[in-house]
Amino acid sequence: MKVEPIELPQSTCVYERYDPVTLEPQNTETYVRLQELGWTVDDFKGRTVLDIGCNSGLLSVYALRLGAAKVHACDAQPVFTDFLSRIVQERNLPITVEQSSFDKLEPAKHKADIVLFMEVLHWAVAQGLTLTDIACRLAALTEHVLYLEFPWSVEEPSIRAQTKLTKETYSADIVLDELTKYFTNVRVVRFMRYFGFASQSKRILIEAREKRPEVSILGQLPATYSLDIPLSRGRNESYLLTTARGFRVAKLLAPESPIPKRLPKPLCNRMFDELHHGNPKTIVAPEEWNDSYLFPASGGRHWMIFPFVGRLPLVATPKPAPIDFPHLIDLFINVRRDLRSVSADLLRQLQEHTLLTNVRILASPNSSWATDPGELGDIRDNLLQRLGEWMSDDPDALDALCHNDLQTGNFVLDENDRTRVVDLDNLSVGTIYSDGLTGLIFRGASKETLEQFCGRLGTEESRPVAYHDIALAIANGLIWFSIVRSQKSTTVIPEQISRLRVGLSETLRFADSM
Repeated sequence: MKVEPIELPQSTCVYERYDPVTLEPQNTETYVRLQELGWTVDDFKGRTVLDIGCNSGLLSVYALRLGAAKVHACDAQPVFTDFLSRIVQERNLPITVEQSSFDKLEPAKHKADIVLFMEVLHWAVAQGLTLTDIACRLAALTEHVLYLEFPWSVEEPSIRAQTKLTKETYSADIVLDELTKYFTNVRVVRFMRYFGFASQSKRILIEAREKRPEVSILGQLPATYSLDIPLSRGRNESYLLTTARGFRVAKLLAPESPIPKRLPKPLCNRMFDELHHGNPKTIVAPEEWNDSYLFPASGGRHWMIFPFVGRLPLVATPKPAPIDFPHLIDLFINVRRDLRSVSADLLRQLQEHTLLTNVRILASPNSSWATDPGELGDIRDNLLQRLGEWMSDDPDALDALCHNDLQTGNFVLDENDRTRVVDLDNLSVGTIYSDGLTGLIFRGASKETLEQFCGRLGTEESRPVAYHDIALAIANGLIWFSIVRSQKSTTVIPEQISRLRVGLSETLRFADSM
């Protein structure tokens, strides 16, 4: 059976023409274009490549010559995908070919180290996509570097006939502006001259590298840009943004955050709506954007957006919030006042969705902290006994929404030097007194300090402190003890463990005196 020779499709772009047998450029335009790209083996070796709008597949083949490990080539026109498929099959090339348009590509399936978006931009805009949408989608598909080549403006002779393109919908400065949202290194490589020096055609080549770690939230908020200032503290990954609303902080919730895992969106929205309606003075509540307080990130995690509190890092060195016990008592009482605004009906629903710490397991001698108590060895048995005696299975005993992470790293000073509390990603149902008691345990508070806190808070609450309040605070302290011990060794960990041990010991003394 005679095999028909492979012929380059007649509709192949003049700068995409190569010999199907030798895979070498067939004309000056194609040869000059490849040279002007300036790509090197250092960039492509061992990388995966996504060639969007591959046309004849010239750049897919060229990427392999530069050492790419694997290429995924796609084009909406079957004449090109059929042609490239035959090239790939006959030569057994590591290229997968797919007939697909740009808007059908999915990051989970098509993401690659290097993305090529060459001579496709104007077509995508003409078909209804905005430059904002295109930049966001390209960033989601790119792991390492993005290359774009496109006509400079709507005045280009080759695209002037595309009447759907206007200066408002298509321009290089919009492209550059949008790409800087997602990449820290965006540069114009060159104007391409492969049409000849006499041509009026202006093709531009842009390279975008170093994708921002906060890229997944930037694509979800309109008119929002990163200021390249990480505000991360410990395990809290946060970034300073500038938005139409002013400075904002994007916080990536910890993997163990219970809120996105346990609360359906309507209940989550209601919880934060009720907090806002209470007009909080101390806690910094997240903001709602596009009818949501949670925004998806990779790996099943989520972002929340908060107003920026304090002084900008480049303007002044932020002062630490005071952590002496009189200030802490005032602070924790103020936090309780803010969280008191949620309704009893909401608390019941949060309990039903188990937005609470499973502390019963901590009362077991087989729990991890009890089997290896370390610095708590001399009070281990007393802690276990008290937890077993004081733990309550009565759901009504859990009568408050708690911050559940009142530790020093979550205290900041606002512009008026008032202490505010941030990071609400560990909100949970607890008791009226357990939140502040836990925060004081973390700082190693004395029995007298614990008594003072409970006495002052008791003047505002419907009941005095009870043993189940103390049991929950001890359980939370043991959770912190386990977390601190599991961290990599630093100079501050022994001090933190020492404070926790003092705080837990003093809490037992406080309970014994009740």
